[in-house]
Amino acid sequence: MADYPVSFKYTDFNDKSDPLVDGFEEGSDSPPTSPVGACASATEAAEEAVEELLKWGVETCTLKCGSKTSTSFDDQDHTPIAAGKTAPERFYFAPTEDSVDVAWTLKNPEEMADTDEVTLELYAFGGSAPVWQRTLKPTDAKKQKLGAAWDGSFPEGEWIDTASFPAHLVTAEYSPYMMKIRATGKIEKGLEERWTYFDVLVHGIELEWGPDAEKVLPIAVPDPDDGRRARHLYANTALRDTTDTDNLSGLIPKDGENKLVPLKSNLFYQGESELRGANNEFYTKYKTMWGDGAMLPIMVNAKICSATDAPVDVPAALGNVKYLWDWEDKATNDTPGIKAEIKTHLDKVSGYFTAESNDSPAGSNCHVNRGGKRGFGAAPVFPPQGGIDPVDTLPDPGDDAADFPFNVTQCADRKWAGISKSWTTGELAGKSGVIFQPSRMAGDAYALRVSLFFREDTKAVQAAASDTETYPDELSAATGTFTVWQEVDIAQYVQIGTVATPVDMDTVKTDMAKFFVKLNYDDSLRVDGTAQWQTGMQKVYDAAGTLRGQLADYIQDALPNAAAGDTLIEFKSFTDFKEAWVTRGGSEGAAYNQSAATANPTNAIGEPKYDWLSRPQSGVQNYPFQQPWPIDHTNEVTVDTQGSVRVEFEDPKGGTHEHTVVFEASKRIIKSKNIDLAITDLKALAACYDNCLRNTDGQYPPYRTGTDDPITVNLHGKTNAKNQPRLVNIRAALDQIVEDYWNNEDDSHAFYPEARDENLVGLGKNANNYGQTAGYEWIWNIIQLVLFDQFPATNGGIYLFQVGDVEMCNFHSPKAKAMFADATGNKIISVLSKTAKWPTLEHEIGHCKFVNHTYVSDVGNDPLELHQEDAAGACTMVRTGVGTTNTFCGLCMLRMRGWSIFKVTSTATGAFDNTSRMLKKDGTSDL
Repeated sequence: MADYPVSFKYTDFNDKSDPLVDGFEEGSDSPPTSPVGACASATEAAEEAVEELLKWGVETCTLKCGSKTSTSFDDQDHTPIAAGKTAPERFYFAPTEDSVDVAWTLKNPEEMADTDEVTLELYAFGGSAPVWQRTLKPTDAKKQKLGAAWDGSFPEGEWIDTASFPAHLVTAEYSPYMMKIRATGKIEKGLEERWTYFDVLVHGIELEWGPDAEKVLPIAVPDPDDGRRARHLYANTALRDTTDTDNLSGLIPKDGENKLVPLKSNLFYQGESELRGANNEFYTKYKTMWGDGAMLPIMVNAKICSATDAPVDVPAALGNVKYLWDWEDKATNDTPGIKAEIKTHLDKVSGYFTAESNDSPAGSNCHVNRGGKRGFGAAPVFPPQGGIDPVDTLPDPGDDAADFPFNVTQCADRKWAGISKSWTTGELAGKSGVIFQPSRMAGDAYALRVSLFFREDTKAVQAAASDTETYPDELSAATGTFTVWQEVDIAQYVQIGTVATPVDMDTVKTDMAKFFVKLNYDDSLRVDGTAQWQTGMQKVYDAAGTLRGQLADYIQDALPNAAAGDTLIEFKSFTDFKEAWVTRGGSEGAAYNQSAATANPTNAIGEPKYDWLSRPQSGVQNYPFQQPWPIDHTNEVTVDTQGSVRVEFEDPKGGTHEHTVVFEASKRIIKSKNIDLAITDLKALAACYDNCLRNTDGQYPPYRTGTDDPITVNLHGKTNAKNQPRLVNIRAALDQIVEDYWNNEDDSHAFYPEARDENLVGLGKNANNYGQTAGYEWIWNIIQLVLFDQFPATNGGIYLFQVGDVEMCNFHSPKAKAMFADATGNKIISVLSKTAKWPTLEHEIGHCKFVNHTYVSDVGNDPLELHQEDAAGACTMVRTGVGTTNTFCGLCMLRMRGWSIFKVTSTATGAFDNTSRMLKKDGTSDL
């Protein structure tokens, strides 16, 4: 480190004038040429010698404070004053805090003529003329000291350079100083002037949080972005939380410490297409949510060094100083517990243009081509600010955007750095600051450094500040590491029925921390949800209930008035449903459809009601509710002599090709005495397929161009290989066919319980387009109405439900499901079966955060095959086989951090080129 203060010599004050000596012209070293005259007599010579002895002059000039006295100088060629405040010739004090005696000694002061004078002059380092001056007549000069102790200030009228010293006080900005005393008149040669030096020193600078963020964040009020201001204020509050012992108790990190920058990110997928990766949905929505990152006001405060070497707060003594703000890239992929092959992948991806440039320091934070703040043209970490004039009290923002108080400009050469001006008066006198705005990308890490400088040569200062070996400690301050995290809330953990082994939430929290996700959860959020569920359901259906009428009529008709068991959803029988529907005014012989007069009205929760026969194509967001029950259809039914049942019907709407759909059940899963019941169920099953899976063009999903072969669904596990049906939605629409008959133990059911899993295979349990189904959306709406009303979360979050005793939702499903988020995108439901464990929950959290299954599970889930190849088998997002050793692969980690998986073509809008993949399964890119 360089010593502070710096070494200097007499000529550093640019005082080029010589003493005014009799017979010499100012600035000349030679006396003028005089004509030769007669020799003086001996008497005259003696008289002149006596007169010479009686001349007066200045012998010393000193400053004294306490036990310290400055050194008086008389030789312009003296040895340079050594650097560092411990050098013997250094004298320093704190203006307005310390009292200094300004003194001088005169030779033969009684010989001063009335016209003689003593002039005190003050020179600033690098100045060519005095900045202050006072002339003393003999009476005051003979006192040989200023009448009162000096505190570093002088009256306004005595200052020559008022622009540099507006407070009429010596400051650290122009230190060191020369205090000179100069005699005029009949002066003895060599006693014309004396001088001494002193410093106003900065003891050190400290970083602190900025003023109340609400008063200085440049975000308009009311918030134009529906919550953006609140998110930034939350981040600032969290960083300053003195009770958060896990995050340095509100302190700014020191060297070796790591501070989390928590970005509240309850942002969840709203449709299956958002999981596929091709549309980069999380990157786009996350950018909308957090823009260029959290705005974090940080200030710097400098202390002045007192005469006793103590730090004192004297804002006016700093002067009009500036600060250089710099940052260092601290990103690392050395996450504890990360697998070697995943770290290798991340290192390849993040090791992209890592060298230093004029736009960013070296490192591996998210590159601008992936949406981050590293690389050419990246958004600044210290964004420029106009600043305001100093005021005694910062104003409240009112209805307009607040103003950041300090002026901040971008450096011209090292563009990632910024320069801020300080306030000399007002509420923030002596302080300066910036808005520190790290990127929004989780895992990006920054260390900050701020350096004080006094001169306008910012280029030289930038170069010095970038070299920690040459810039003085007293004029710099540095932080530890700030690491950006996403913060996600588990809003509630609701257990429906008896859950023998709840999910180990502590393990989930620890695991998610490896991926820079802070999962907020405590056991106070765990509740037995059975009673609340039943209460909520009763509200929906009671005439006096506050939620009455908020569900579509066909769902109300299909559900009982209250949940009686441990499952989330129960259904009426088809007979009871049809009776309820007819009572409502429907007709048995026609599909239940809304009348033209009420087509697509908005229901009580602001969501549209739908015409079931005008459903959008599969894969489109905002599916309508599924029709939970079929209405009567004409079907051809045959029963062979062996007891097998065959139901056949043709597409009643036609289309390019007539479709014949066949449902078969062999006798081994049908009891002979229940054939009639089996026929009824198969007819209902066929009609449900007809009504629930039809696309808007009237064609069934299994249709393949040029094929008129029948589509066969065989309920003992075999299907037509040529036309594999994708009957996923049907599971969300079946009543007793899927649940009552398969779960009941008596003889009234059509299908044997032991055939259940086999039958579900026949219904498309593992169909490729499972992820694109809309079969859960109406269940989501029920849960949203019933349970969100019971368990509100102010900031959104994941509502976790674990169903005990029986499988989820009264129809077969996987061990868990992350359903679509609500209309705001900040509330989502994930349902776990009774056997699900913590790895399954992590898998579902991955879905909530826009990550889908790997291409190893099904290439349709990852059509661009972006999941990491060499670790795909271990990725938590593998559809099956999730175990305790699984972890998210490199792609999952980077997508959840907010990285764009394609090249970003506009830093302003976030536009990207989806033909240029930044992340490929082998860790390479298309660039």
